[in-house]
Amino acid sequence: MERLYLLIIVLLIIFSFVRSSHCQGGSQRSSVSGNLLTPKPVFATPKHKNAFIIPENYNPHQAPPLHNGDEPLSIQFSILVFGIFDVNELAGDISLEANLKIFWRDTRLANLTREKEGTEVVRPSSQYIVVNPSLVTQIWTPDIFIDHMKSSSEPSLISKAASLRLYPDGSLRYSARTLINLSCRMDFVFYPADTQKCSLDLKSYAYSNQTLTLAWKNNLGPEMAYPLDLHNFDVALETGPDYIQTTRSASYSAISFSLYLRRKLSYHIIQTFIPSSLFTIVSWLSFLVPPESTPGRMALTVTTLLTLTAMFSSVRQNVPSVSYVKGLDFWMLGCIVFVFISLAEYTIYLKLRSMKEERKRRKESMTSTQQTMHRRRRSGRISSTSSTAPLNWSNNNSLVMDFRDSTVAAPLLLNKSNNGSSTGCGSSTCPTSSPRINDTTIADANTDLAAMLEKYTPRILPIAFVIFNFIFWPCLLIKSDYYNLRHSKEMYYSL
Repeated sequence: MERLYLLIIVLLIIFSFVRSSHCQGGSQRSSVSGNLLTPKPVFATPKHKNAFIIPENYNPHQAPPLHNGDEPLSIQFSILVFGIFDVNELAGDISLEANLKIFWRDTRLANLTREKEGTEVVRPSSQYIVVNPSLVTQIWTPDIFIDHMKSSSEPSLISKAASLRLYPDGSLRYSARTLINLSCRMDFVFYPADTQKCSLDLKSYAYSNQTLTLAWKNNLGPEMAYPLDLHNFDVALETGPDYIQTTRSASYSAISFSLYLRRKLSYHIIQTFIPSSLFTIVSWLSFLVPPESTPGRMALTVTTLLTLTAMFSSVRQNVPSVSYVKGLDFWMLGCIVFVFISLAEYTIYLKLRSMKEERKRRKESMTSTQQTMHRRRRSGRISSTSSTAPLNWSNNNSLVMDFRDSTVAAPLLLNKSNNGSSTGCGSSTCPTSSPRINDTTIADANTDLAAMLEKYTPRILPIAFVIFNFIFWPCLLIKSDYYNLRHSKEMYYSL
């Protein structure tokens, strides 16, 4: 029994020893795997003999010392535009992708690029070193902001697309791929021959021009990585001059460049100008329809007018609502006016023709009434007993019939002369009446006017439309300076 107890005790001791050694090995492996997943930056670990170490007396909240004691610190920029993703005219902003590089010098970080392996120099001090971009949170960086910028972001897959270089003399270069959403004040006066100018101003927010100045690297402004070809715009870049912005508190250095977006006319020529011109010409085909065919002619002109109005409304939906008249508005209103003139001409023609017919019917009615009265007078039916109108003999043997209470359509004045003939009245006693225009003359004038409208309107409208085009297009293209920069290769790349 004693041997059995001793054997059990020995087994328990061995088991506890094996278990303790297994737990220690697992803790070591977990610590090693944790270090592999979350490594510390080499510049923050002083145990590495080849690590980049920030000096202990370095203050990231203080700007580097001035050059030569009084010269302000120079901050240089380089921008390479890779693409323009979106041009939102309704919101008034654009989105672009660019590679932004910032250069500055911090003498407090000089002579930190030499790397040794014992007594052997692995990397000489004449070469730069690439450090983790997260170092920018531990060193001083320029407080640069972009005016009129809504937002910015840095695309990333595993880490952000950024790099930081340190040179032996303390110069630093920070480079990052940036997506910029920029607000742009757009002007649509000459739309669709407009050129939008979007300006980017880079400024320092806190440091005046006595502390730092801004400039372009090697006096080269922003460039395009390759020619950009947008679906609706031609793209150009223009570098603006460096300037000083003066405020109430201080003066600040700033640099700027402009992004030009010139709209391509091909879309609106195919979708707007050609169809509206064709509809205007279609309205003139109504002159080939006989004037007596009122339904066909009216349907053609009214349908064309409604179609142009609907086209005008659809075009305006793609443009922001502005208080001024755009170039496209002049064109659409001109086409609508030409179609309206065609409709108004035919309406006037119908009115003149209806006036002629009305006078003709009135004349026929009066003629039939006079003929009836003449037949009654000759048959002897007009007498004091048969007529409902009273008869009065005047002193000059004139028989006057009062038709105010009778059913006869018009008065009949008879004159009983000495020779027994009946006339209107004596020449000595008849009141003098003002001359009146004959109805036949008026009808002939209306007929001539209607004929002139039908003859000359189909000839005048096409000539007037051609003159309208000769005035509209030169004014639109010249006043908008649409072709002002076409011959500058440095400006436009997609022409």
